[in-house]
Amino acid sequence: MKRTWYKKQIENALARGRSVALLGLRQCGKTTLVKELIDRYSWHVFHLEDSADLARLADPRSALASLKGTMVIDGIQERPEVLAVVSSLLTRTPPPAKFL
Repeated sequence: MKRTWYKKQIENALARGRSVALLGLRQCGKTTLVKELIDRYSWHVFHLEDSADLARLADPRSALASLKGTMVIDGIQERPEVLAVVSSLLTRTPPPAKFL
């Protein structure tokens, strides 16, 4: 299924702001949509249902603070402490990273 309109909306939102939340029901295709964008860009991706990515985010500030570009954090609702770190990183000026 082509999701051109949705991908363009995400790209536009990331161009305007520091963070974008992609919300929707379970199993509605959010991760699939983002994977299609990841293939086009060089983004840092963390899937919080993956044990390796959970290990990488054991200390979220250390893992995220030095990264540049766009970071995708899939399933952030499962780790509120990561969301708190992302929130604090978004206040940096100039912002070295964006979050989806």
